Amino acid sequence: MKKALIFFICFLFASSLYATEVKFGGAIGLNGSWNSGSDWKDYLDGNDNIIGLGFEAGVFANIAVSSIFSFQPEFNFLYLRAGQNNNDLRIIYTTKALEIPVLARFSFWDLNFFLGPAVHIILGNMAYELTEDNPVDPITHTISIDNRVVLAVIVGVSYALPFGSGEIVFDFRYRRTLTDMFDAYGDSFLRNLRHNSVGIRVGYSFGF
Repeated sequence: MKKALIFFICFLFASSLYATEVKFGGAIGLNGSWNSGSDWKDYLDGNDNIIGLGFEAGVFANIAVSSIFSFQPEFNFLYLRAGQNNNDLRIIYTTKALEIPVLARFSFWDLNFFLGPAVHIILGNMAYELTEDNPVDPITHTISIDNRVVLAVIVGVSYALPFGSGEIVFDFRYRRTLTDMFDAYGDSFLRNLRHNSVGIRVGYSFGF
């Protein structure tokens, strides 16, 4: 985690040397997440994939290189929930992570299109909650994470509305993890598990 933070700070400093404008801001929003992967698909075996509701919040810096191109490093907290319906049993998996993306942003007309890699640092263990159709209290378990640092990719679009001395930013993004959280010897349905999520965020940015 320290290496990721050092890289984040160094990138901000180096990019600012060539910046025509730098804006800072924060955002908060909701996300809908679901699991995928070939082993997960086999595990579902015809059962329903559940899109769980979570949330996210973070801070960012937008470093403009030209009028149409900028870099946007971010530091986000993610609360992701996803699961499945297994006959009369509902299973929800919860993952908490710090996300450090470095996005390339392209501005055309009034829209900003962005994409880029991200590092996810998984916090704690993955929790899962089992709820039966019968009215009983949910049962909660945890699963140990083998690899706490995973790579992801983000793509999305945003719109900035001038407000006061800054901008209100509306953001829609899709993210997907690319590397494994669990080693091959773990539970079979988790071996190549991938997190997917769609997030809707609103934030505020201001420049210097």
